[in-house]
Amino acid sequence: MVKKIFIHAGFHKTGTTGIQTIFKESRSVFREKGITYPYARGEGHHRPAWALHERVWGWKDKGGKKTPISEWNHLVTQVKRAKESALISSEFFSELTIEEIRTMKGAFGKAEQRVIFTWRPLHKLLSSSYQQYLKYGIKADYEKWLLGVFKESEYKNHTPTFWERHRHGEVLSKWVEVFGADNIKVIVADEKNPNFLYDSFADVLGIERTLIRADENTRKNRSLTLEETALLLEVNNRFPKERAWADYEMFVREGAFTRLANNDYSGDTVTKLLTPAWAVEAALAENQKSITQIRGLGIQVLGDLERASGETTPVGENQPVTSIPLVVAAEAILGSSSRSVKRMAGSVLLKELLRRAKYKALRIKRKII
Repeated sequence: MVKKIFIHAGFHKTGTTGIQTIFKESRSVFREKGITYPYARGEGHHRPAWALHERVWGWKDKGGKKTPISEWNHLVTQVKRAKESALISSEFFSELTIEEIRTMKGAFGKAEQRVIFTWRPLHKLLSSSYQQYLKYGIKADYEKWLLGVFKESEYKNHTPTFWERHRHGEVLSKWVEVFGADNIKVIVADEKNPNFLYDSFADVLGIERTLIRADENTRKNRSLTLEETALLLEVNNRFPKERAWADYEMFVREGAFTRLANNDYSGDTVTKLLTPAWAVEAALAENQKSITQIRGLGIQVLGDLERASGETTPVGENQPVTSIPLVVAAEAILGSSSRSVKRMAGSVLLKELLRRAKYKALRIKRKII
């Protein structure tokens, strides 16, 4: 019977993928140290989070589906079977309502529960957040998307979940109400010391720091360059309206751009996506509101919220992209072709095999005749 449960509940774009990949790839190592990292599709426990939140994954009117609650129930079963401690991790837990947070707490009974949030200031999250939504199929460029986020323009409906995720103080206040401030810790990502995040995470879990380290095989999920962003936006605008979410997810989201985000092009010129000065100022103002709320909640903060908020981000106006490096185009094509085979549904593959078999049989029949 599990004795202690660690819930890594967010936030988005704060190094969560790196932590999840490390635990996924070294499950047996962590199990020997007394920490179970339950099995799930992918690196994190996103599907159980979607199930608990009753979230539709994909395009609602074109193939998007609610994740069955069995995904959440299966996670709960695995956690309860852990001998000592268990860790569950998904940034999508940060989007839960207070009622859903109470459901989560109640699901694990009398086990000791600790909540961990990893945090970066809002202005440092803007460009990467936009790119995440781009990989969901939106068709607004960066500047128009920012207008929707901060100025409630006609583009506000492109990403309605943005503020659900990123009003950090409000999100944390819900978790404090359910779990209590003493059971929640916030780890501030340090741009100048990347291992601070990993070291602090290990300290909270009570394990050796050397166990949580990224290597060349750790999924990077880096921010895209300006050219890569422009390519994805163009794909979204050209993607056929009759095609379903499954096609987009397979070929574009998990195909071309997963490959791009997990590869670095050493030696190549990298053009960063720039954020307009007005948007940075707006983000800093919202960020200060969150810091004030977090301080007032009495949560233990590992790291310096104010110092992190002083970190700079590339500012300016983006120039139109009229061409992209050959390496970007090549990697996008390779990602799309390789992932299509790996992720294609069995029924689709079977249908294609039957089609080819019938075609071959017809050719043989014609030769005989």
